[in-house]
Amino acid sequence: MVSYPSGKQPEGPVGHEANVPNGFFGVGSDGRWAIPRVLTAFCCAWSRAVHAEAIIAAEGQTMTNPSGRVVPHPAVYIAAAAWRDVAKFEAQLGLTPSSEVNLSTPPDDDDSDDPFGA
Repeated sequence: MVSYPSGKQPEGPVGHEANVPNGFFGVGSDGRWAIPRVLTAFCCAWSRAVHAEAIIAAEGQTMTNPSGRVVPHPAVYIAAAAWRDVAKFEAQLGLTPSSEVNLSTPPDDDDSDDPFGA
């Protein structure tokens, strides 16, 4: 049994795959659901990474397999993949300095301060 820092086991599966409906990562033609879906995926990846890190902290980074060899704990691979996903979603959400520069802003329709406006 894993011992968690809070003393309570997190609810739900370690991965988010069981809760993701078909077409989850799809975006409508107008793109208006892109941010909520990416944000949800970001949160799921973050949760999976933290959960895997808690398992690693409780059980260690290695384990002995049935043949007696010391191998990396499966949670190590889960955490690595989850942190890669977190980094990918951070970039899509503009949460890194380099991706923040690329965020688009809504067009300014107010031409009252434009000296060359008609």
